[in-house]
Amino acid sequence: MHITVFGLVAVTLSITVTLTSGTWTYEGTTVTLALVNYTYRDPRRDGVLVEVGQVGKYAPGQVASASGRVVVGDLAGKASEMNAVLKGCEFPWSTASTAPSGTWVALIRRGGGCPDEEKIEIAAKYNASAVILYTKDEHAHLRKLTVHKDGLAVVWLAEEEGRGLAQVVEGGAEVVLTMVPGHNLRYHVTSVNRTSVLFVSVSFIILMAISLAWLIFYYVQRFRYIHAKDRLARHLCNAAKKALAKIPVKTLKATDREVCSEGECCAVCIEHYQTGEAVRTLPCKHLFHRCCVDPWLLEHRTCPMCKMDILKHYGYVLSESEESVLQFDLGDGGESLGGDYGGQGLGDAAPHPHGPHTPRAAPTSPLS
Repeated sequence: MHITVFGLVAVTLSITVTLTSGTWTYEGTTVTLALVNYTYRDPRRDGVLVEVGQVGKYAPGQVASASGRVVVGDLAGKASEMNAVLKGCEFPWSTASTAPSGTWVALIRRGGGCPDEEKIEIAAKYNASAVILYTKDEHAHLRKLTVHKDGLAVVWLAEEEGRGLAQVVEGGAEVVLTMVPGHNLRYHVTSVNRTSVLFVSVSFIILMAISLAWLIFYYVQRFRYIHAKDRLARHLCNAAKKALAKIPVKTLKATDREVCSEGECCAVCIEHYQTGEAVRTLPCKHLFHRCCVDPWLLEHRTCPMCKMDILKHYGYVLSESEESVLQFDLGDGGESLGGDYGGQGLGDAAPHPHGPHTPRAAPTSPLS
């Protein structure tokens, strides 16, 4: 019975590898594929002939065809016994107590306390026709090896494939291996400029620090503005209460002109004046119900009709800091604190069908 487990796949690869340190940086390195084929008779299957095909990678400058019996340079299945001797760093090896006769191929696992070149030199010293190294490092095949024997083929295999081959040999089977060069792969290696990476990183950190400082400054200023605005609003409200105390209030009688005239009405509530109602006459001579105009004056501090500022009339002057808060409030588009500083009076509203009464203008003067 003859079992064939062999497969060769035409590989066309465009590989981009990023390597940044010394001996691992090769711009445009070309790597040659190694078509590895080995056969053996499986003792567990009554000597069935098994043929296996694998694809490896030649080490740079060590491309050649080779064949021979496989000799393992370590015990792949016994991790506890893997010391320098069992990993191909010295002879004799576990599967070759003496120098192998005939043509043979060394199968060595990377590592074990000695450099790859030393293992290759040991195999070459005992006339190995080729050396197969297997490792988990996917980029080990890009490393330049110093080999003093011309024509010695050095092939890299993946960890799983190399370990599987080693276990077959350690199982007692005699494995005969051949390798031939295959396709060439051109690596497009991108070398990272560490200075550029450092510059971008530092620039990003500086930008983030500046952004954070700006946000802190903005919110601190915003908090100070809101606090100053609230304090100013309370201060203006207290000043408006003092001004209201100076504005005269009277109770209407039946003989008063405002009660007798049918056209007289409060511009705030648009209701005619009635006998017994309390009214307030502002310094601008505009008359309103006391209950209508007082809330307006406390909030806006201006006449609903002509926008006269009662605080300015009674000599209240804003400080520079208060003026700056009001100007910022207007520029910010926020709710104004009223007065000549942006408050909107009832005079801006659409007129009532009957229209508010507008008394004749009179000079403004502080009330005694």
